[in-house]
Amino acid sequence: MKRILLQGITVLSGLISLLALVGLYIIHYFTENKMGMARHMVYLRSKWRGPQIGPLFLHQWKVLLGMIVLSLLFLSFTKKAFGEIEKKEGFPKLSSKFSSKLLLLYGICSFLFSYAYFFIAMNLKMREYELSILLLLLQNAMVVLCYGTYLWRTVWLRKN
Repeated sequence: MKRILLQGITVLSGLISLLALVGLYIIHYFTENKMGMARHMVYLRSKWRGPQIGPLFLHQWKVLLGMIVLSLLFLSFTKKAFGEIEKKEGFPKLSSKFSSKLLLLYGICSFLFSYAYFFIAMNLKMREYELSILLLLLQNAMVVLCYGTYLWRTVWLRKN
C-alpha cells in the first residue's frame, strides 16, 4: 500500500509540474491575444505587487525566496542521493538508473528556466508576470515533491 501511495504521489506531482508549464503557456497566449485577459493581468499586477523593497516588489521577493528555498531543498536531495558522502542509515546511495538521471535533469532544467524567466520577464515588463511566477513556483514545488518521493520510494523499496 505504501509503495502504491509513494508511486502515486510521484506521478501526480510530476503531472502537476508539467501541467503548470502548459498553464503558463496558455496564460501567455491569452494575454497576448485577448484584450480582456491583458486588462485582467494588469489589474492583478497592481493588486498583488505590494510595497517596493529595493529593486523588487514584496510579491517578487516572496517568490524569489520560495524559489531559492526549493532549489536548496532539491540540491540537498541530489547531494544525498548522488553525492560521494558515506552511507547514512536512512539514505543509501541511489543507483544510476536512467529514470533517476532523467528526473534530475528535468529538475535542474526546471529551476534554471524558472530563474531565467523570473529575471527576463521582470525586465521585459510582461503583463502576465505576477501570475506566471506563481505558476512557476508551484511547478518547482511539484518537481521537488516528485523528486523527493521518488528517492524515498527507491530507498523504501531497497529496505523491504
